Amino acid sequence: MEDVWELYKHTKFVMAQPLSASLSFAVITAHNPRGEVMSEAYNRFLDQCLQQDIASLNTPYRSVWGSAPDFSHNERSWAVLADKNTAVELAKQYQQNAIYWINQNQLYLTPCMMSQQNEVHLGEFDRRVVVTGVLPWE
Repeated sequence: MEDVWELYKHTKFVMAQPLSASLSFAVITAHNPRGEVMSEAYNRFLDQCLQQDIASLNTPYRSVWGSAPDFSHNERSWAVLADKNTAVELAKQYQQNAIYWINQNQLYLTPCMMSQQNEVHLGEFDRRVVVTGVLPWE
């Protein structure tokens, strides 16, 4: 599991348009619970369920893709303008190891299911964002 945690530290975020640097929000996925690779169909199903749960929070959210630095692995995710505790609890429902927490452009890797890990500051969020105008995997 330590290897997975290390991989999370290098994620890039592919977005159709940037978010304001003054916002606080979480990036949450439902793909690959507990870091175990699932089928594309099952991940799509989980993503649809997560989107419904996020919509029920009545808070703004936007599609974003978490990606390996070389774009070889991509997971549909959501930028959710919820407080950190709400985001962590939602991620736990989908058995996610971690979320990304962004507070005024500062990026943190925040454990959910990986309680042995501590939250890690990863630098400025906007340095990890790739703005495409359209999301390539949708």
